[in-house]
Amino acid sequence: MHVTVEQKGCIRCGFCACACPNVFSITPGESALAITDEVPKDCEIAVRTAIDRCPSLAIRVGP
Repeated sequence: MHVTVEQKGCIRCGFCACACPNVFSITPGESALAITDEVPKDCEIAVRTAIDRCPSLAIRVGP
């Protein structure tokens, strides 16, 4: 699984980084970033939670 965060859509709430800090990072005042190319298997549930709860729907799953 590969995820990205749409920079223009991110509202900087930080939920994704709290839900899965091994995959997402956020710096105060900036949009969140996916910090891994591939989501580790043991993080997939947390990433799905971040996707489902992202208030701006800015997290995308890709190939």
